[in-house]
Amino acid sequence: MWEYQPIKKYCVDCPVNAVLSGTFTSNTLKKSEVTNTITSTATLNSGSNIKFDAGNAIILSPGFRTTIGSVLKAFMEGCGGTDY
Repeated sequence: MWEYQPIKKYCVDCPVNAVLSGTFTSNTLKKSEVTNTITSTATLNSGSNIKFDAGNAIILSPGFRTTIGSVLKAFMEGCGGTDY
């Protein structure tokens, strides 16, 4: 029987996990890729553009917030993606 298996991309130099906190200000462009889990309590201010790309989980912990005008893109592909 056929089972769906997601395609996961891994790179040798890719971190396993990431913990992101603090404040991303206007004009911040950040891409965080990991093979396992991203955990964040960050604040995304208006004008920030953030991409989370994890292989297994993205956890937005208490305290995580976005403001109007910020952009958050979240993907479950792991490392190696070429798009922002």
